[in-house]
Amino acid sequence: MNSDFSASPKGAANVNIGCFFPFLRVNMATKKNHRLSFDAILDELETIVHRLENGSVSLEDALQSFEQGVHLVRAGQHKLEQAEQKIQILLTQSGDVEQLSSFYPTQGEE
Repeated sequence: MNSDFSASPKGAANVNIGCFFPFLRVNMATKKNHRLSFDAILDELETIVHRLENGSVSLEDALQSFEQGVHLVRAGQHKLEQAEQKIQILLTQSGDVEQLSSFYPTQGEE
């Protein structure tokens, strides 16, 4: 019997399914980004910006870095939303039920 076409799970463990299902790769990257701290997200974004501004990366690498940056921005926004919700809960629990107001920086505060 020819064992080249074995259906054993052992052979399947070496297959990178991300190349067949790119959306799985994106979801895994997104989950990884959500586990990062807000400061780590900012550091990673800064690294990506420097890499892209340097201009020494290929178009494919630049697009991949840009995509990673978009996911990091979304993860950072999610962290900020969570922090805002937590602050709102703490204010509500302390009896100060005022809603948080939006911050609009004046020129020079940006």
